[in-house]
Amino acid sequence: MKLFLVAICLFGVVAYSSAQIFGRGEPRGAYGHGQPPQPNADQQRRAQEMFGRCQRQELTTDADMTEFSQQRKPTTKTGKCLHACLMESSGLLVNGKLSVEKSVHFMSQMAPGNNELVRIVKEISEECAPLMDSDRCELAFKIMECTEEGIQKRQDEMRKFMPRRPPQQQ
Repeated sequence: MKLFLVAICLFGVVAYSSAQIFGRGEPRGAYGHGQPPQPNADQQRRAQEMFGRCQRQELTTDADMTEFSQQRKPTTKTGKCLHACLMESSGLLVNGKLSVEKSVHFMSQMAPGNNELVRIVKEISEECAPLMDSDRCELAFKIMECTEEGIQKRQDEMRKFMPRRPPQQQ
């Protein structure tokens, strides 16, 4: 559930899921500082309710859910719409536009005191905020792609927030 909350938070902010930011691994500490934030029971319940509501509303398929759980980009219309619903429900997507303010607010809550990560999120959000599409699902997908590109451009800066991986055995 912790990863799901991070995914929702970072979704339109710094890619569609934390896995895109952290190299498909668990974040190290609170994104480089101490322990990762632990959602309380109320936050977990609200996140599960929001996810379930969006899942039902968008009529997601098992394949959509597999993509989401594996933190892959959606390949179907319903998968894209699931992401749009989650972004709308969390306030990241408002009136067909990415909310930079909400993105920064969420990241500030998820990584308190980590001003460097908040700054990066703000930069990426500002780059992606002008995106437009009359189809909310396609807009959510465009925002995911934009944020992923923003992360790729900042690979060196983002490395300090990535988990250390053990050397691969040969």
